[in-house]
Amino acid sequence: MAAWNGEDRRTFGQDLAQAGWDVEGWDAARSVGARVDLDAEAEYAGAFVSLRLELPVRHRYVTLQVSKPDGELMLCLRFRPRSDLAPILAQIVSMQDTLDADTHPILVKSLIPLCDPLLIETDEGVFRLS
Repeated sequence: MAAWNGEDRRTFGQDLAQAGWDVEGWDAARSVGARVDLDAEAEYAGAFVSLRLELPVRHRYVTLQVSKPDGELMLCLRFRPRSDLAPILAQIVSMQDTLDADTHPILVKSLIPLCDPLLIETDEGVFRLS
């Protein structure tokens, strides 16, 4: 699948920044010759977990990492939007302040119809959820 387009990067940056995320775009670094593997990344410190979203440069998928306050990784998802990125970001933002060890399965289930595929990375490997 094609890499992220300008509209996708704008949606990522604007929607997440408006929701209180710390968003970093890497276009400026690339323009001065730095080699960067991400188009953009964003982090959010929620009440119960920390969230990190990444847009890799050459692949049209998103990585979502959910970590406990001590930094221990709870969940790592990799997904491609079925169509538009905005509904996926809206779903993540809608749960960003209530997400914890008990509620993260609700987020995963809500993302399945929006993604093709939705993959979960575990210690045993990468598995397809949709």
